[in-house]
Amino acid sequence: MREVLPDGRVLTPWNDAKRFRGGDEVRWGPELTGELVQRDGSQILVRSSTGFESTGTQGPLLPAPPVSREHLRALLTSPQVLPKTP
Repeated sequence: MREVLPDGRVLTPWNDAKRFRGGDEVRWGPELTGELVQRDGSQILVRSSTGFESTGTQGPLLPAPPVSREHLRALLTSPQVLPKTP
């Protein structure tokens, strides 16, 4: 759900089931993604993925994305991600 923050930035989180295969028979697991569009038009994109399955993976998919929607929002709205002012 798209959210316009009080300072004009726009935060959009979404779930992505990732029900497709990439090259080399890679199968991606579900993930939570968040995008923040700054007032100057710059963007920050954060993905919290359950992983992927393919040759050489280090284990099974995680049961859920490791970063929750609440943590993703807190990260993307923190003062540390504001653009530097000259």
